[in-house]
Amino acid sequence: MINSIEFVFNDEYVLVVNKPYGVVVQPSPYSRFDFTSFLKEKTKEQLFPCHRLDKETSGLLIYAKTHKVASFLTKQFKERKVEKRYYALVKG
Repeated sequence: MINSIEFVFNDEYVLVVNKPYGVVVQPSPYSRFDFTSFLKEKTKEQLFPCHRLDKETSGLLIYAKTHKVASFLTKQFKERKVEKRYYALVKG
């Protein structure tokens, strides 16, 4: 389903990757494949998604590598301290 993973940033605290279109971020009863499980298998690391993107959306996903970092980053998203930008590409 996924041919390659685009790693944007990687250090001891976080991993930032480009999620492709058409893939759910977390396990779901409606999908047999999820990006987080795939990524954990490929990297052999403990990863915690700090936010989600819809299945139909591609874009950057931030994964924390510890519970402490995950808690901090998740709080930043919930408190809207993270600036998000969305771009729509229209063809036709």
